[in-house]
Amino acid sequence: MLGILALLGIIPVVSLTFAPERDAAAIGYYEQVRLQAQSDEGARAIGGFVAPEGWLWVDPYVRESFHSPDGEVTVTHQLLAAVDDPAATLRADAPAGAVAVPVVTGATSAGFATYTLEYDLAAGHEPVQLLLVCSTLTTKTDCVRLDLTGDATGAWESAIHELIESVEVI
Repeated sequence: MLGILALLGIIPVVSLTFAPERDAAAIGYYEQVRLQAQSDEGARAIGGFVAPEGWLWVDPYVRESFHSPDGEVTVTHQLLAAVDDPAATLRADAPAGAVAVPVVTGATSAGFATYTLEYDLAAGHEPVQLLLVCSTLTTKTDCVRLDLTGDATGAWESAIHELIESVEVI
């Protein structure tokens, strides 16, 4: 009996000794990102999303952006409070060559409005998606902004879709 208890105490210690060290920048299973913002007028917003498992934080201490394990896709996020015009907000940060590109609207399965401005000024070499996921049930429009750089289709399309579907804004 005493031998079994000793063995039960030793096995976890030994397995931790030989287990690989986890990268501090690695995003874990169901890692929720919580965001808070306040507009210049004092309006407050709360939002968040579930970051894709296995992706890596660009800076694990600041956690403003993360990228796919192969570095192909980078996502930068921000919460915006009291957005007057989501389409105009996307256009304000787009380069001059992308201002004429239409903003595509849609909705998540949870009912949040989506606004997407997609452009590629480098002819296939640097695709960019500027995306806002906005609340629709409040008197003010609060949005989580996701800026995706790189090819967000193909191998990473499902992870990006799950990320967008996980966004919540209060």
